[in-house]
Amino acid sequence: MYRYGYIYNAADMEDGLLEGPTLYTVAKPIYQGPSAALKAPGFNRGKAGNAALNSVTSLNGRDIAYIACQLRFPLSSQIIWGTMDGAFSYPEFFWSIVDLLRGDEGQAILNRFNYTVFGTTVSAVKKNAAATTNTPSDFEVLEAQRAAKCARKVAAAATPAEA
Repeated sequence: MYRYGYIYNAADMEDGLLEGPTLYTVAKPIYQGPSAALKAPGFNRGKAGNAALNSVTSLNGRDIAYIACQLRFPLSSQIIWGTMDGAFSYPEFFWSIVDLLRGDEGQAILNRFNYTVFGTTVSAVKKNAAATTNTPSDFEVLEAQRAAKCARKVAAAATPAEA
């Protein structure tokens, strides 16, 4: 999880965190394909990798957490994938990393991963913030429609039926 040669500092645990080159070496083949693993930042083999096939152009906190879980499993004592490895919880590990990468503090880490995997520091967080408008999302519209249906049902049940 930490960069090579790093001496752990309990007073500043964030320094060097998620900068280990092994994390980048795992991220590149997942998103760009196996031949990209040890190549320069942004390298792809010319053939569409998983990222391109799924229209992924940048990584977010969940992607980094997924990469960390994928890396930890073969280094663990587990033979079969499971949510627990002794006292170690993969779900807790995953969501802790996601939480760690929220906000401005996590942006530098996301930028490093995006540069290494895609050759750009443009992240999903920045792109989504720029694309945000005052138009409600589809999920917000769906929520409003559900609330309106529920209100109509309540109103219909409260009104006496016409004879």
